[in-house]
Amino acid sequence: MGLLAAAAPASAAPTGGTRAPDVVRDLTAAGYTVQINGNNGVPLSLCTVTDVHGVPAARSALQFTTVYVDVVCQQDG
Repeated sequence: MGLLAAAAPASAAPTGGTRAPDVVRDLTAAGYTVQINGNNGVPLSLCTVTDVHGVPAARSALQFTTVYVDVVCQQDG
């Protein structure tokens, strides 16, 4: 169950509340470079996504595209 289709437009980007590792995996599999914002050294498995920025509207714009994933994380323990 992927969050993004292979030719996902910006409107298909994951929304808040999704597990961060799942979003990163799906975006990477779709060919994007992913930049995480806000994890402060906490393992990504303890984070959820609050927003995604930079997903291009057209698949042709994918090459060398960095997508920014904002996360909020719980402290381990």
